[in-house]
Amino acid sequence: MQLSESDVREVIAVAEQCLSAHTLDEFIDTVLTSCQQLVSSDVITYNEVELGVPEITFRELPGESYSPDLLTAFLYHLDDHPVIARMRRSGSGAAIRISDVVSSREFHNRGIYSDFFHRLGLEDQVAISLRVNPTRIIGIAANRDCVFTHNERDRFEMLRPLLVSAYHSVTRFAELERVTEYLRLGLSSAGCDVFMLSDDGGVVECTDGALRRLSAALPLGTEESVPVFLAHLARVSKSLRWEAAGARWMASTTHVDAGVIVTIRRDGLPHAAELQSSLGVSKREAQVLVLIAEGQTSAEVARTLDISVRTVHKHLEHLYRCLGASSRSEAATIARSVTEDFHSGT
Repeated sequence: MQLSESDVREVIAVAEQCLSAHTLDEFIDTVLTSCQQLVSSDVITYNEVELGVPEITFRELPGESYSPDLLTAFLYHLDDHPVIARMRRSGSGAAIRISDVVSSREFHNRGIYSDFFHRLGLEDQVAISLRVNPTRIIGIAANRDCVFTHNERDRFEMLRPLLVSAYHSVTRFAELERVTEYLRLGLSSAGCDVFMLSDDGGVVECTDGALRRLSAALPLGTEESVPVFLAHLARVSKSLRWEAAGARWMASTTHVDAGVIVTIRRDGLPHAAELQSSLGVSKREAQVLVLIAEGQTSAEVARTLDISVRTVHKHLEHLYRCLGASSRSEAATIARSVTEDFHSGT
């Protein structure tokens, strides 16, 4: 690859524009505009080609260059496309021209030329791929009415790894945004709020409405108490429980490189006193039931209450008979339902 200093500067300028994109749409628009300046073309496209179906999703510059019947012809002759066939066979996304693969005479004898390229007045294509696998090719293709030079192909190839990096960045960011939105919806439906805090307790990000709900959940019930509470959570590494607004609440903290993640939810776990009065069980049996509802094993319950595992099993046997339950999970479900009834006043 022989490129001049001027060529390198132009490639870097284009790469800087493309690397600044934050979304896939922004990336595609920037690539098409900037690459058309780097490699002079009549039509330049971003393509996602499904090889097995076949199908193509694309964006072109200038817009509306391809009519529906031209796209039908392109897909019909897809296996006849010299560049796509070479990329598919080699697995390489390196810059390649149609004129690198077949002679002009051979190209003109192919159906994809007569039914697609010739109808658009195009004689050559230079393309790079951002992703190649046996069933899919994602790439950029520049087309024009004369053969592309070696220099133009080499400029495109120098740009390719930088575009691949930018493409992966925007697609990873898009996936992260989708996952984040799913988490927000899931946490919201579960009655759970998440705060991303800086090390000093400042709010970096949180689920929608989290600050308002936290303010209402704190004993003081005022917005001014929220920063103090969050700053305290940022300094500790354990779960906290408290009662306010007629409910119990729990906050869990996790320290990560970027700061502190705090999860706050209404604590639906039962209290022993409620279970004892509502179910008519002993104080110790109520305590065992609370810990089972928290998800503790028999061994963990034994350690928590300083009793033997055998004693835990005896308490569970009596609880199963008393509650009409046949398993730990069923007993835990009954305990939670008792707590919900207790707080709703039913």
